[in-house]
Amino acid sequence: MDDYTETENKSWFQRLGESFAGVATGFVLIAAATWLLWWNEERTFKTAGAIGEAELVTQNVQDISRVDPALEGKVIHATGKADTQDSDTRHLRAVHRVERLHVQQARDGHGRDGQDVRGCSVRQ
Repeated sequence: MDDYTETENKSWFQRLGESFAGVATGFVLIAAATWLLWWNEERTFKTAGAIGEAELVTQNVQDISRVDPALEGKVIHATGKADTQDSDTRHLRAVHRVERLHVQQARDGHGRDGQDVRGCSVRQ
């Protein structure tokens, strides 16, 4: 049975240098993670502000049978039957999924962020 053993000698300064390199790498990683977290939270804050602003300026449209030029470029809320002659119906499936989500939330009695949606009228 032949055993082979290799021994490497490191000086005290080499080991100390490797330790400092590891600590420096850790500080760099912590700084990068902190910056990424701050960047993501800032984007989330800006998005929430934009959504809140859109909620304040949203106009309700009662009659969807005609296009109102006064609402061009504005945020609107409209309800109606989605129908198209177009062969691309991906947007209709998305509307259907959102409608199903609202039906489920109304049945459960809560919406997004714990919002109470009981008493909302839901068409099926």
